[in-house]
Amino acid sequence: MNVDVWACDTQIRRLRAPGQSDTKAPEPAATDDVLSLLHSDVLPAWDDDWILVERERHRQSRLHALEGLSSSLRTAGRYGEALQAALVAVAGEALRESAHRRVIEVHLAEQNPGEALRQYEIYRRLLHDELGLRPSDTIRQLVRSFLGRPGNDDLP
Repeated sequence: MNVDVWACDTQIRRLRAPGQSDTKAPEPAATDDVLSLLHSDVLPAWDDDWILVERERHRQSRLHALEGLSSSLRTAGRYGEALQAALVAVAGEALRESAHRRVIEVHLAEQNPGEALRQYEIYRRLLHDELGLRPSDTIRQLVRSFLGRPGNDDLP
């Protein structure tokens, strides 16, 4: 019997194999399959109490795996795949700063500061509109040197 969540959990374990300091990147031909598998939450339409904890456990594991995968792909110079992994993580949780940081880091690695600034601005506006918060110093530091207008990254 093939159960998607089991396959997903197996893939997450492979990406985070014991003894690895970071997520291992799959072979190039397998990346699309991995991203497809890690794209969805467990039983998203169900609202029974028994599924809530399992859904959150799986969601957090999935997002961490995607972010780690993005970092390892970026380090390997596989920027397109790294960007896709980071964007799947952003789609999984739009307010997750670490996922947006991965997108920005890929753009910076590719020497695309305009794209990095665009992603930062998307996140900054979303965070402000949804929660009334400002991005952390950690994410602002990634793009600060490209802003060219000191203090403008601190706008609401």
